[in-house]
Amino acid sequence: MEDNFNNIKSSPKMMIGTVQFGIPYGIANNQGQPSNEEVMAIMKHAHESGVDEYDTAAAYGESEKRLGYNFKELGITKNVSVYTKIKPLRAEISKSPKESEKAIIHSLEQSLRDLKIECLKGVLFHREEDAIYLDILQRQKDLGKCEAIGISCGHHSHSVKEWIKQGLVDALQIPANIMDKRHFEIIYSKENQNKIMIFLRSIFLQGILTMKNSNIPVVLKKLKPLHLKYSTLAHQTGMSLKEFALRVMMNSCVRSIILGNDSLKQFKENLAFIEKGPLPNDIMDQINECDYEVDPKWVTPSLWPSSDEA
Repeated sequence: MEDNFNNIKSSPKMMIGTVQFGIPYGIANNQGQPSNEEVMAIMKHAHESGVDEYDTAAAYGESEKRLGYNFKELGITKNVSVYTKIKPLRAEISKSPKESEKAIIHSLEQSLRDLKIECLKGVLFHREEDAIYLDILQRQKDLGKCEAIGISCGHHSHSVKEWIKQGLVDALQIPANIMDKRHFEIIYSKENQNKIMIFLRSIFLQGILTMKNSNIPVVLKKLKPLHLKYSTLAHQTGMSLKEFALRVMMNSCVRSIILGNDSLKQFKENLAFIEKGPLPNDIMDQINECDYEVDPKWVTPSLWPSSDEA
């Protein structure tokens, strides 16, 4: 891979991921959903720290309702930039343009009500296959329901490149981390940054990159050798693996990095890593040299075997 890490103009912003606010999420999450008091504390501190971008979705349980309530209670509704995602269309509905339009508009209107916001910063399709109805979202944008439209993409880089090429969307959300480099060519391209907003998710691979090597579940033992390589490199540079994994992504050309938070303590830690900025070029050079072939199955959470298959 070419050395695209160096000479990046600006670092990505921090965007608050809110799936944890609505449902228990993440392989490393032993706490479950945070209380609303904890969520309120996170949001208050975030606002005071200048972090006002949020990623949510209609499918994230009570996340949008919690956000809307807390925005109002904190008096920051007009200060936040919220990006949500349309509830995935059921198979039988997606076959009908008329029924799909109803479902998409209903999902968006419900999100606006729950979030207590008149115009969202952005609305994305939660699944790429639903993007055949981009024209419906475009009409909602034209009506002033949102400022940007886009897609939450999967792991196939060719489809992401095609979306960028077509120029039909304002934003794309994609997964990437030091174990999963399938989108690296895209996220380290300055040219792409000028064309479209790109948001990164899954930079910790659902928590794998915050865990000790010995705590990785048996069903994911194939990840241990690569995990150990990066853990060792992080240790040699005086960082935890979590800080290392985050700051590698800070060297990319994306607009924002989505970081979920289970507690105020975790938010403060994530923010401290963000404020340290990108990694030095010499460390990034070492990462370039740290090639290790891994079956895509093991860096694609939707393909992970259950514990029953161990």
